[in-house]
Amino acid sequence: MMRSKVLQMTLALVLFGIVSAARADEADLKKQVDQLSVAYADRFNKKDAAGLVALWAPDGIWVNAVAGPSKLAPDTYENMFKAGLEHLEVAVTQVVPLGPDTAIGTGTYHFTGKNPTTGAAINIEGYWSAAYVKDGAKWALKMLMGAPKPAPAK
Repeated sequence: MMRSKVLQMTLALVLFGIVSAARADEADLKKQVDQLSVAYADRFNKKDAAGLVALWAPDGIWVNAVAGPSKLAPDTYENMFKAGLEHLEVAVTQVVPLGPDTAIGTGTYHFTGKNPTTGAAINIEGYWSAAYVKDGAKWALKMLMGAPKPAPAK
């Protein structure tokens, strides 16, 4: 009887340790993805296309809700700047590890700027999802998809 209780307590402590370690790993992953998102927005706001591309893993895929998927290239960002996008704010909502070297994340974005042809203000809010892979010791984007928030129902 006593041996059974000791075994149950030991098992409970081991499970608690595993769950605690998993939560700590997830918190660390969330922190790293938050840092990557801050770097992404900072480089975007500085119009640093090369710096943005450096945050990606090789063969990254950009998925545009209108144009569909395409291989990431520096002109992806140059074209966004030419279209009048000037400022980006990003928030990370959730990050989920899929293994030791892969994860997915979701969040929101907010672009502002000015249409270069008409001068009209640009104000685009939406949702993003991303796949991340470990690139050496750091996390890098492998796939990024953004979709604008739908217009309010009338």
